[in-house]
Amino acid sequence: MTSTGRLSRVSPIMNTWARVRHELIATLVLTLLLLAMAMLSPPVASAADEARVQTNGAVEYLSGGVGKEEADALKQQSADYALTLEFASSRSAEGDTSPGAYIADVQVDIRDARGRPMLNTTSTGPLLLVRLPAGDYTVVADWNGVRKQHTVDLPEGARRHVVFMW
Repeated sequence: MTSTGRLSRVSPIMNTWARVRHELIATLVLTLLLLAMAMLSPPVASAADEARVQTNGAVEYLSGGVGKEEADALKQQSADYALTLEFASSRSAEGDTSPGAYIADVQVDIRDARGRPMLNTTSTGPLLLVRLPAGDYTVVADWNGVRKQHTVDLPEGARRHVVFMW
C-alpha cells in the first residue's frame, strides 16, 4: 500500500533484479569474511617445518623423515649437509623376505678422528642430516640394542650418504 491507500504493484522484473542484487551482495560479504578469516588464521605446518634445525655444540643437524612428505622435504635439504644418515631394517620379522622398513629412535654418536664427540642424539626418523666440517669421523648407531659402526671421510665440500641396515 502507498500513502494514498492504493496497492502498489512492483513489476516482477524489478523484484527479480532486487533479489539477484541481494544474493550477489550476500555472496560478496561472505567471500570477504572467509578471506579475512583465512588471512588471520595461523599457517598450517608443512612437512618441512616439522624437522627443525637443532644444534649440538657447533654441529647443526636435522632429524626426521617419517612419512613420504617429510622424507621428501629432508631429502631436498640434504644438499646443505655434509653427512646424511639413513636408518632401515632389512626385514620386519624372522624369516620375512620383504625389503624391510625405515626405522626411527636410533641412538647416534659421531666422533672426530681424535675421538672427540661431535654429535650424540637420538634420530626421530629414518633420516639424520648433519652439518660437519671436513675430516674423518666414526659414526656409531644403536637400535634395539644392536650397534653398527661406519667410518666416514669428509673431504672439503664433499657430501656423504651412509645407510645403516639392521
